[in-house]
Amino acid sequence: KPMATLSGEKRKRDTMASSNLQSLRYSNEGGKTPTLSVLDQLLIPDKKEYVDIPDVEAAWGVIRSMQIRGAPLIAIVACLGLSVDLATNPKTKSELDNFSPDDADAILSYISKKTDYLRTSRPTAVNLFNALDELTEKMTEAASASANGDPKREKIVK
Repeated sequence: KPMATLSGEKRKRDTMASSNLQSLRYSNEGGKTPTLSVLDQLLIPDKKEYVDIPDVEAAWGVIRSMQIRGAPLIAIVACLGLSVDLATNPKTKSELDNFSPDDADAILSYISKKTDYLRTSRPTAVNLFNALDELTEKMTEAASASANGDPKREKIVK
């Protein structure tokens, strides 16, 4: 027997439903207040629920609990989670304020502790490690670039 085909209406609904599903939502209006939320993949297909990621602890949690899956998504959530943490987390911002704005070594060491923590969320995730290594390299390059009036902290965190 030939396979039954989806009716036009059913096909249209399925396409619309899948096109509205986003694995993550990231916004950085004005460049200073990034926000990140991720689709809780443990709940689909029954529910479409997003989890806010305000800091590295939340990023670590959704990676570790497998609320997000897939090597590229894990890496992206770790990097963007770190970005959100550095830019908006009051505790992180306060701790960064304890360092001289031009003490690149201290700032990079502080951020390194956060990336090391994120690595423990999925110790076998090669993409996660590669992305965090690349991000660390970019921050180190930014710190050593000639100053254009901006403190090194601003260059690193951007």
